[in-house]
Amino acid sequence: MWVMFKYLSMDDLGTSSSINEEEELDPRVKIQLEHLNTCTDEINHLENQLDEANGAFRTTLSDSCQKLKLLAKKLGKCVEVARPYFDAKDIARKAQLECQRAAVQYQRACGVHLAARETISIAEAKFIKHQKEWEFDTAWQEMVNHATMKVMEAEAQKIESEREHRLRTQAYSEAEHKVLILERQLKKDISKARPYFEQKNVFQHMLQDLKVRVEALQKAVTDAKRSYSDSLRSLENISEEIHDRRKLLQPREPGVGAELNGSFDIDNFHSEDDQGIGTTDKEKDYQEPVMSGRCSKTVGHREH
Repeated sequence: MWVMFKYLSMDDLGTSSSINEEEELDPRVKIQLEHLNTCTDEINHLENQLDEANGAFRTTLSDSCQKLKLLAKKLGKCVEVARPYFDAKDIARKAQLECQRAAVQYQRACGVHLAARETISIAEAKFIKHQKEWEFDTAWQEMVNHATMKVMEAEAQKIESEREHRLRTQAYSEAEHKVLILERQLKKDISKARPYFEQKNVFQHMLQDLKVRVEALQKAVTDAKRSYSDSLRSLENISEEIHDRRKLLQPREPGVGAELNGSFDIDNFHSEDDQGIGTTDKEKDYQEPVMSGRCSKTVGHREH
């Protein structure tokens, strides 16, 4: 849990005698304080959700493992005998998805290459048609060179995409061939062990959904903490700016030895305490304003 003290609102600061008028009236301070309080609430809320999501993931993982163990014990050795077939089937399914992605990428590369060739063909045709009216200047040459480079890049991408698609297609074909061989060899065991692997797939989908939620919440927490840190840094910069400006506005103290400029009568000299200019109890109890110097930071947080 992200633990921190909430910053005071500007209304609270206005009733405090520890903040000076300049800081109280600076609108940037109010904005940053309100943003810090908002970030605090958001971080705590998100981390509560993250704890719940992690707990749900661990609980589901533990329950699924126990249920699968009981089901495997009930079905017997057919589960381990048929496991290579179902593993090969998963590999073939993933290879099929990779093959489909490679095919889409290849089609896209072909489209880009075709468009680039059409562009340069149109440019060349226009120049040939109007070559008597146009002058083949440097700008036109640069345009043609740029279009030619686009064609070359698109062609290289097309060749690479074609090679990738060919490799993915070959991998998928080999994986499917292995599945067919194992299916013929382990037909009876596959049929008996099918309930186990179907239940396993159900649990895997549940765990995958929970994992996606956990990762999304982790990112949200990270973003909220980054926003909190940025706002805190802005508030510190504002506080330092106000502090520096106040120092510049303060009257300059007399320099050392200034009292020696006039006559000095040692017989009439009294100590500071005798003259009543020493530090009073009220001044000793005085505390620096809340916003002078750097602002309070968080108390701490528990790492995940």
